[in-house]
Amino acid sequence: MHPLKHLFFIAVVAVGGFSVVAPAAFACGVDKPTPAKTKQATNPANVVIPVHGMTCDGCANKVQVMLMKIQGVLAANVVFKTNHAAVYYDAALVTTAEIVDAIKRSGYKAGVPKPVKVPSRKG
Repeated sequence: MHPLKHLFFIAVVAVGGFSVVAPAAFACGVDKPTPAKTKQATNPANVVIPVHGMTCDGCANKVQVMLMKIQGVLAANVVFKTNHAAVYYDAALVTTAEIVDAIKRSGYKAGVPKPVKVPSRKG
């Protein structure tokens, strides 16, 4: 597993029972889920955002693909069953407002973003 993806999933699991589940692909015209980008973040941050209006895993995949197109988003996991998007991003390159806007542009409503502390990498 890529180190950035590992940090991302650890942070997501720590948020009030939100569990990370691999989204289904091949729906809504999307062929595959997007992998995490490999660039290191200068100012790493995690956020969990409620996403309203999704009706299937294909909808979640559509939002996830849109999020991964944003410069500065390093990993995104959108889960239909929990109606949440978990995003690992570089706060030096993108704001939570831009992430919320991308969710809205994909056709869904976004709730209030909840920042999640990025675990430190102490040896």
